[in-house]
Amino acid sequence: MSELKFATRLNSFASGANLYWPELKGKPSVSQMIERAGTVKGLTHLDLNYPQAHQ
Repeated sequence: MSELKFATRLNSFASGANLYWPELKGKPSVSQMIERAGTVKGLTHLDLNYPQAHQ
């Protein structure tokens, strides 16, 4: 049996940005969203949902 994998869209981590980054003005960067995704226990994959994550 294979190990379960869990994924989410990268732009999900832009939601509630002002709560995670109170000092942030505007949208979080791709690297900031990746850093935030790294805090999710059990998350194994990210969908980059190009081009939305880069706009």
